[in-house]
Amino acid sequence: MTWRVIVHIGYTGSGEHSQLYNPIAKYLRDCGLKRIWASGTWEGQAVNAVKVAKQFTKLLDLLSDPAKNGVSRAELDRLWIYIDQAEKPKTKNPAR
Repeated sequence: MTWRVIVHIGYTGSGEHSQLYNPIAKYLRDCGLKRIWASGTWEGQAVNAVKVAKQFTKLLDLLSDPAKNGVSRAELDRLWIYIDQAEKPKTKNPAR
């Protein structure tokens, strides 16, 4: 099963957010998402549902306790996740 996934994420804190951003960006890239806006929006048009679920588990674990990653002053400000079924490629009708 494949999903279309859009994630928007933002952080609080100054100067420390890159310590939180780097592992989050890795998790999102590892499940097939690409950063589409500098504002923290990532998208994958057709990504593996199982892979996304596993990476999101890691992502949410990190966000629940940023200190695990050595980040003391940055924390999650917002996280929006949109998931729907990926569009299947349209097939052309065979010639008659």
